[in-house]
Amino acid sequence: RINGVGGSRAVKNGISILKETCAEGDYYACSVLGYRYFTGDEIETNEFKAYMLLNYACNNGEFGACRFVAAFHEYGIGVEHDLDKIRYLYSKSCDNADAVSCQKLGAILISSGNEKDVAEAVTVFSNGCKFGSVRSCNDLGDLYFEGKSVEKDPKNAFKLYKMACDGNDVKGCINLAYGYSEGIGVEKSTNADKTIYTKACDLGSYEACSIVSLKQSKPKK
Repeated sequence: RINGVGGSRAVKNGISILKETCAEGDYYACSVLGYRYFTGDEIETNEFKAYMLLNYACNNGEFGACRFVAAFHEYGIGVEHDLDKIRYLYSKSCDNADAVSCQKLGAILISSGNEKDVAEAVTVFSNGCKFGSVRSCNDLGDLYFEGKSVEKDPKNAFKLYKMACDGNDVKGCINLAYGYSEGIGVEKSTNADKTIYTKACDLGSYEACSIVSLKQSKPKK
């Protein structure tokens, strides 16, 4: 409920306040209202209004809104898929410390296959990891593990995978467990890899659950 007040009247008043403050130039209120229109949270879903409000907020310095505008274009939600615009918007938001935007931008740069883009992704993922995106930590770890646009460094990759897994990123946990299993970037430890694969399983990884099941079914020597 808006401001912790129950009842439909309070909800209507809350939406009305957002509309009023947005009209008065509160761009954060515009971004919140846009997000509400998109999700249908206590207001009728309207993707057109959502896009217009979020885009308005983004253009006026509410950089968190830029990520959602980028997503509209990335998934073609009522607007055309425009890769240049997507990259620009995620970059704009990432430059203003939006961690999720950094990860999204980095993934797009990697997928291009262009060496210059991959090199840029190193910086982007590094920023995303620093800003709090644990998936960015994992993705940066992948670049160090594979030696893409950076010197191959399994130990650094392991540290990054550990940061990701500590933040409950399932990919980070799988990569961390693999490192322990194979002794890559860290001393080999079958106990550690089983524990971390179990964590990845608990986080929803079918692959990790299968590995745990296989390890449990092996007869002890």
